[in-house]
Amino acid sequence: MNKIVVLLITWQICIAGALRAQLNVNNTILYIPGGDYVSVQKDVISNVNIQGTGKLLLNGKFGQVINMGGNKLYSMDINDTAGVKLASNMAADGIVSFINGIFDLQSYVLDLGSAGGTLNGETNGSRITATTGTVDKTAVFNGPNLFNPGDLGLVITSSASMGTLTIKRGHQQQTSANGGLSIHRYYDISPPAGNSGLNATFNFSYFDGELAGRTKSELTLWTSEDNGLSWNNLGVDNNDPVKDQVTKNGIPHFSRFTLASPVNNPLPLMLLGFSGIRMNGVDILKWQTADEQNTRLFEVEYSTDGSGFSSVGSVLAMGSGSHIYSFTHPAAGPAYYRLKMIDMDDHFTYSKVIALSGGQNIRASQLQPNPAYAGTQLVIGDNRLLGTQALLFDGAGGLIRMITISYQQQDVDVSSLAEGIYYIKLQNGEVLTLVKK
Repeated sequence: MNKIVVLLITWQICIAGALRAQLNVNNTILYIPGGDYVSVQKDVISNVNIQGTGKLLLNGKFGQVINMGGNKLYSMDINDTAGVKLASNMAADGIVSFINGIFDLQSYVLDLGSAGGTLNGETNGSRITATTGTVDKTAVFNGPNLFNPGDLGLVITSSASMGTLTIKRGHQQQTSANGGLSIHRYYDISPPAGNSGLNATFNFSYFDGELAGRTKSELTLWTSEDNGLSWNNLGVDNNDPVKDQVTKNGIPHFSRFTLASPVNNPLPLMLLGFSGIRMNGVDILKWQTADEQNTRLFEVEYSTDGSGFSSVGSVLAMGSGSHIYSFTHPAAGPAYYRLKMIDMDDHFTYSKVIALSGGQNIRASQLQPNPAYAGTQLVIGDNRLLGTQALLFDGAGGLIRMITISYQQQDVDVSSLAEGIYYIKLQNGEVLTLVKK
């Protein structure tokens, strides 16, 4: 009997030195030994990992493209004065260094992994930019002390042990319908378990080329819980326009963060809650704001089908600070409501839409006792809240902790809270005011 033997051969190329042509790695293992480099003056295209601990030097003069097809390399230098563009997701386990030129991620991800991947030597003239792309780093955050994961430019200090988290740095300007604008840099930090009481300090760095017209001395730290739809101004503890750095202490939890001006094109107010309850033939609407900035008016818009809205009244805004508002409207069949939030310059943005049905007659939730000293009970009026989580905010809109609602009369320990005003937001949109004595 004859036998047919098929040999599958994978070519491995060990290379070091300069390459002036396009580097096209196709079904080939490219191995760059440690201490060596491959200098490429044109584009790099690879459908496999580039192996070894040597360096890929992008050393062109007229602009280069790197397309790794989602694959990995070790280290890379950016040294093309006309810039380098990323044309696919890629990973780097070593150092991505900046010598000359901009590294534009476009809409792709540069993943620095959980090992030694890091940026090095970014300057205003040689740095990462992107449209919607991000540079990501995964690291262990257990009592971080002046920790700058991946050298992404956000130095974090906290005594909390948070485990393994991923931080993403993006460069898409955070905007809103009311004309609010941030700098061209933000960070998303994956929330740890519990995500409260972190008491973290941030040193947030930026480059002049990312300011987008913002004034350095006006920059403060802002946070968003809904991926940039609404924002809370956390303020600033130190603003150093020489070092291009903003410092903020006492950050209670992780989410999205950016820098913006509360004066020059501020980001929109944070709407902590917007809810409605139908009682005795009347629709009662309530909403709570945090950190209003030049807010002028709330228009209440009504619809019978959830699509065509018209104004049924308005409430004057206090203009600054944190406040609770209410509005009543006659109940008549299915009803949909939204808020049109208008600032002093007539820019506006809309809230979410809430719906009230004809047969709805739900009691309002309440806190007993209130004011409270050591503890209070959250008495829910809607049984659908059982098993959900309530959010406890301080007076500035900062999240303190989450409360799991297991009982109709849920005990809430407030003994560790300082005296002042707090807010509890329920998943049905209700916001309850708690006075701590």
